[in-house]
Amino acid sequence: DADSDARPTVDIQPAGQMTRLATAAAAAAAAAALAWLALKLREEEKEEPPAGTRKFPTHPSIKLPLVGQLLNTFKLSTDNQTYGLSRFGFLGGIDGCSECDFGFIKFAMVYSHEAMKQIYTNHPFQNGGIFEAVGFTKVYDNLPGIEETKYLFGNGLFIASDNDRWWPIAHRILLKPFSRQGMMQMVPLMNEQADLLVGKLRKDLGSGVGPLRIYDYTVMMAVETLGTCLMGMSFESFSGEPVPFLQHLKNWLDINADMGNIPPQLWWLFPKTMKSAHDSADFLKAYTKDLLARRRRGETQALSKCPDLLDCMLETADTLSGEKLPDEVIGHELMSFLFAGQDSTAVALSSFFCFVAANPAAQAKLVAEIQEVLGDEPEVKWAHLNKLKYLDWAIKETLRLVPPVPGIFKRNEVVEALSAGKGKTPFHLPKKTNLLLAFLPLHLDPAQWGDDAHEWKPERWAEGVPHPFAYAPFSHGPRACIGKEFTLTEQKICAVKLLQHFIIQKAAGDWAKQPGATKLKESEWPHYPACSPHYGVDVEYNPKQAFTGINMPLELHPRPQLHKPEAAKKAEAAAQPAVVFSLDESSQGHATPLSILYGSDGGSTTELAERVMETAQELGFAPTVKPLNEAIGDPALGTDGLLLVLSATYNGCPPANAGDFVNFCGAAIERHERPVDARFAVLGCGHSDWADTFQAIPTLLDESLEKIGGHRLLDLHTADSKKAPEEDFVAWTAKLWPALAAAAGIKLSQRAGSAASRPPLAIPEVSVVPAEEEGHLSETPLVLPFQRDGEWVLAKVAEKSELTPNDPDGTSTVCLALEAAVHPSGDAPLRYAAGDHLMVMAENAPALVATLLKRMGLDSSTLVTFPRGFSANGANGGGGGGGGGGGDASHPKLGRSLSGRLSGASAGAPSPLTGKPRAVSLEALLLRSVDLVRPCSAAALKLLADRATDEDDRTQLSMVDLVATKATVLELLMSAKSVSLSVAELLACLAQMKPRYYSISSSPNAKGGSAGRATITVGVVDAISPTGRKHRGVASNYLKKRSVGDLVWVRTKSVGLSFRPPPPNSPAIMVCAGTGLAPFVGFLEDMAAGAAGGSGTSH
Repeated sequence: DADSDARPTVDIQPAGQMTRLATAAAAAAAAAALAWLALKLREEEKEEPPAGTRKFPTHPSIKLPLVGQLLNTFKLSTDNQTYGLSRFGFLGGIDGCSECDFGFIKFAMVYSHEAMKQIYTNHPFQNGGIFEAVGFTKVYDNLPGIEETKYLFGNGLFIASDNDRWWPIAHRILLKPFSRQGMMQMVPLMNEQADLLVGKLRKDLGSGVGPLRIYDYTVMMAVETLGTCLMGMSFESFSGEPVPFLQHLKNWLDINADMGNIPPQLWWLFPKTMKSAHDSADFLKAYTKDLLARRRRGETQALSKCPDLLDCMLETADTLSGEKLPDEVIGHELMSFLFAGQDSTAVALSSFFCFVAANPAAQAKLVAEIQEVLGDEPEVKWAHLNKLKYLDWAIKETLRLVPPVPGIFKRNEVVEALSAGKGKTPFHLPKKTNLLLAFLPLHLDPAQWGDDAHEWKPERWAEGVPHPFAYAPFSHGPRACIGKEFTLTEQKICAVKLLQHFIIQKAAGDWAKQPGATKLKESEWPHYPACSPHYGVDVEYNPKQAFTGINMPLELHPRPQLHKPEAAKKAEAAAQPAVVFSLDESSQGHATPLSILYGSDGGSTTELAERVMETAQELGFAPTVKPLNEAIGDPALGTDGLLLVLSATYNGCPPANAGDFVNFCGAAIERHERPVDARFAVLGCGHSDWADTFQAIPTLLDESLEKIGGHRLLDLHTADSKKAPEEDFVAWTAKLWPALAAAAGIKLSQRAGSAASRPPLAIPEVSVVPAEEEGHLSETPLVLPFQRDGEWVLAKVAEKSELTPNDPDGTSTVCLALEAAVHPSGDAPLRYAAGDHLMVMAENAPALVATLLKRMGLDSSTLVTFPRGFSANGANGGGGGGGGGGGDASHPKLGRSLSGRLSGASAGAPSPLTGKPRAVSLEALLLRSVDLVRPCSAAALKLLADRATDEDDRTQLSMVDLVATKATVLELLMSAKSVSLSVAELLACLAQMKPRYYSISSSPNAKGGSAGRATITVGVVDAISPTGRKHRGVASNYLKKRSVGDLVWVRTKSVGLSFRPPPPNSPAIMVCAGTGLAPFVGFLEDMAAGAAGGSGTSH
């Protein structure tokens, strides 16, 4: 038509779109109806359940095409959609089970504790933590709409399926920051954020803000706590300005809540809505990517001066695979924590304060407990938390009635008979069935929790949980919430702070609900949906929230300052002291070997093992500490020695560094072998909230060690992190040291001390010579005890070669030939046999000594003196000094540490040549007598913390993980600038220099060799420490820097008959790695010499 262009424009697109939508909807409905009909026909064809089982109960309500029984849940979902699903299954269930069909998803709902136990204890990680498709797995890949969730969260910890490649790696890497020890490090930062919350509330209340909804504030604190504790940054939530991250997260969550009521097959009908969700997801992913980039550029850092979650994910390698997390996986984990970690805590706190406001009597009990434990102390410390029993009960009771996570999905891989309870026929459960574990009906089961299960009563927790699997707000098993301790610690600190400062009351009169919320009135309580808690007040829910909590307007009024009652102060002062042991003079120098083995994932048990080692050194033992897996094949197990085992349990499985040892014990039992002959004691570590697997591995180890030949020294002792683990540990050591002393035939003295006390460092009486007095003193050359030992000789470097000068990792291997040169008492050639060891007494790097002197404000000319009759004393780690004279000192550590390091007359005695008092060079002392590279001890760390004048330095030093960081005294002094030590205190902190052992890589019988020459092959240690410090091994680097003609103190050490060349005419296969080649070179030289000598050796 020629006139068509002149006609008014009419937009027909909407009509066309509506036609297409209608056509598509009709087609979808028809397809769904056919699918539904086919499904019904298939259901009718189902076979009868196998013998010994019964058919899984099907919900009796009518099913509709496409949506199944979904519409029946809407009236039950006034508070939360998943709560509605749980109630629906509960109303149609039999013995805690009900099959539900919502059209686009079908699952077996489970809410009985017996079935929960079966599901949680039959998981796919039972075989040493390695995934197997058995039991009940967490598999989300087949859930409706999961693609949209994974578009934002990928395979993060919370939604990754059990068979995901990166889940176990990320889980192991993140265990440490979320361990008990990790929580201790985060407590100060949590206090700071709770204080900011109090300040924000005071500001708003002071500006006339009336009754307020506490969730609006707890969500600020929760997101800030996550940012500061885990990522070293702030979202500026308390500023009052909108937070883009939270706005986009809320938009994404709201859309997903709305779309959750629509079959995913129809989501394409809402393109604008889905685009908005994708836009928000893209913003959030870009935000987490920027977090990584900022950390790598150094724009953010861990605020606690200890590695945070972001550091761990960027830098830590998996303990099993050795792999690090790729950036994409780190981004998914960050997004998962930023979502789940903040809102779950915020809603839980909101629910808690609503119940507190509704129950004034309980609030009074909470305040009284806080007053008794903290009084007016402004800081909630880790030690306070276990003492707040009623607060712990109140939080648990809140999580029971209003679990933030209403349920989780599982799938059965193998098990086909699901428990219906004791004495009842189990249900038939076809393989690959999706299950929904519903926590609300589980937590409100009157058979477990009593007829008042719907009421908020913290006192019910005085008896603990009625059944280990009747309570599951954090789930159970390997996929339990990794952030459980994080959120509980944060909730307790926040609760204490608010109750210290405010009286919390429900708002007077009626109030209007927020837009989109559902209000539940107290007056309508008898008519609440089935399986609902009784709140005692009007509350509101936001049905769109991913995590569930109640909210309502609260009135906050200033609370008068709390003061600790006098009775509580007196009780603390009168607390029963612990026993502190010391070595009796008659047993000095016994050096009894003691093997300390540990199994630990999070690091807390490792720290206890390190503390045992420290005390063992103080008491004169010669301890070795290593993971259980590294003890397999250790000859010490097969001797009549002393063995201590400290182990945790991880969901019924051994820790990663103990699994091989557990298997070793099991194999020995099966073969009726007895490879252990040591006397042993076991300490089990764990948390009794995980009741079903509490102390499983320590118990297994204790029983197994006895079955394979061990002799029990003490009964198994347990330390429960839920209660008082420090007291448990102290109680164990109070029995342990007398038992070890009796076994070693030594005598201990004991005295009373505080429960947490460790033997303090003994500070030697060392003084620095003032510059103006140096002319009145005679400097004495430093002579160490071993120099007067006839076994040690000065050897000259005769040859030196570098075998691997261009190793890619920057290390190298050097070979040195040494021959006896001079000895104080005359010639003493190097006498040895092929396979023997050469002991080397090394010196510290001069650069390290110079750095330490500068940090102490001293220089290389500094002299020190000691009292008459006293040999220098001090360091934390020493074995016996032995020999050398000067043994009349009365210092408590005589014969240990610095004691005996200096020989001859005391440094303070007059010189027989000049008549002047004598002094020793501090530089020489630091070069030769102490080990500057050895990790700091716990006792030395405590002294450093005590000497810090800056509060931040003191706090950070008190939280250093010595086992994980291997931090040295010098490293700690450089990082904590406010620490001020005297020279005597410094020497007390430093470990004694000990000889290093090297296998001799030559034979004295070699052609052209001499009895006075020995060759050693040294792998030079040059690596990065866990803290990022350049770590250079003392002895290997000392030897690398020696030149031909230099002198080195050495001593040969026979290995007896255990490691010698094979006899003549014997075939030989020699297996080694790296510098383990060294003794075999000596063997080959020895065998070649035998052949040349006519012994007929043929190999």
